[in-house]
Amino acid sequence: MHSSLAYSLAPDKELAINIPKANLYHDTKESFSIRFNGYDYKAIKHYISATGNKCIRFSLQDGETTPSGAQRKVTTCQRDGQWRVISPLVASATAQGE
Repeated sequence: MHSSLAYSLAPDKELAINIPKANLYHDTKESFSIRFNGYDYKAIKHYISATGNKCIRFSLQDGETTPSGAQRKVTTCQRDGQWRVISPLVASATAQGE
């Protein structure tokens, strides 16, 4: 499995995140920004996962430096009516976009 596609399927490891109007943005494929863990991220991909969930991938906004511990990319998926940050199972420099 390609590391960029390997995401945790364990719901207990997911962090719920409030993304107002995320369903609207997903359906229109419109780009928008969120703030997560103190950093600004921009939506770069809207898709339906293999499990049938709406997902949006975010990338650290241009101009944001990448301090240690910050993720360059964040993936969120809608599960049980909530948008959740999905943790990657495998992380590498390539998968993180560096």
